[in-house]
Amino acid sequence: MERRHLAIGILFVFLCGFATVGIAYGASASPTELKIVHFAAPIHLIHKDVLVPWTKMLEERTGGKVKGVLYPGELLGKAKDHLDMVIAGTADACYVFIGANPGRFPLHNVYELPFLVSNPHIGSRVMWENFEKDAALRKEFADVKVLCITGIPAMQIHAAKKPVRNLQDLKGMKIRTIPGPVAMKTISTLGAVPVTMSPVDTYVALERGTIDAGASPFEAVFSLKIADVTKYHTEANLWSGVWFFVMNKRKWESLSPDIQKVIEGMSGAWLSDWVGTVWEKDDIASREKIRNTPGHEIITLSTEEATKWREKTKPLWDEWVSETEAKGLPGRKVLESTLSLLQKYAK
Repeated sequence: MERRHLAIGILFVFLCGFATVGIAYGASASPTELKIVHFAAPIHLIHKDVLVPWTKMLEERTGGKVKGVLYPGELLGKAKDHLDMVIAGTADACYVFIGANPGRFPLHNVYELPFLVSNPHIGSRVMWENFEKDAALRKEFADVKVLCITGIPAMQIHAAKKPVRNLQDLKGMKIRTIPGPVAMKTISTLGAVPVTMSPVDTYVALERGTIDAGASPFEAVFSLKIADVTKYHTEANLWSGVWFFVMNKRKWESLSPDIQKVIEGMSGAWLSDWVGTVWEKDDIASREKIRNTPGHEIITLSTEEATKWREKTKPLWDEWVSETEAKGLPGRKVLESTLSLLQKYAK
């Protein structure tokens, strides 16, 4: 009888141990989820051409250990709150436009200076290299783990009823722009009235006549349906802008070193460069699509007219440098580095 009880006890201990191992194995086999938020629509290139393939790549390269879950179109919060959501841990990562955070990245606003950056691929290379080598730029993202920083195609003017062919045409026009201080000053310096609003609200504002035109890249004309309510598209290359992809620091630190290594390998310079290429290709394709769409006109400024626009806004460069330097920030150094890198990558 004692032997029987002993055998039953041994069997019970064995089964408990087996169950414990099974539970532990099941827990380790469950993938770590990265909750990624962004404000673009599912048809936008940031979602379908960047984040969807990137999360798929992440899952494949980690052997299924990490899975990215996307929340597009402000499903979990407004674009202006996405960065704070990541810092707080409400979301694990976000891909958002710097214009949604006015005043928080004064040095990165250099890329919004008028007629400075026009090519998103080159701009992305410049932005990441500047970020890597300048401690002051890195400090602006000290609260998060930065996965990439990318440029966007230059802003053009998309008007509903009135074509813009010269500075005189701009006078008094209400133009939707990002809330960045540099971008707003550019619009007003050119004689128009800057109106800030979310990109997703631009369509309705144009349709209702609340604004006369919107400043956005060519690619946004289709992803935001702006083509449905505009006719005239002026190639002005007003300014560029910055999108950034960042992760919650605690989430990053919770990942094992091998997982971190995988993510590092598909982020940084490589990801910035790749996204810049995606932006560039899509912008070129969108421009051609507009050109071939009946009822639409693409207006290219003459060399003489483009020079007038540049000369009128050039004082904004010195003003930006003075304002950042007054805050104790190396504005002149960042601008000079940007100009040097633009020249380097333009070759």
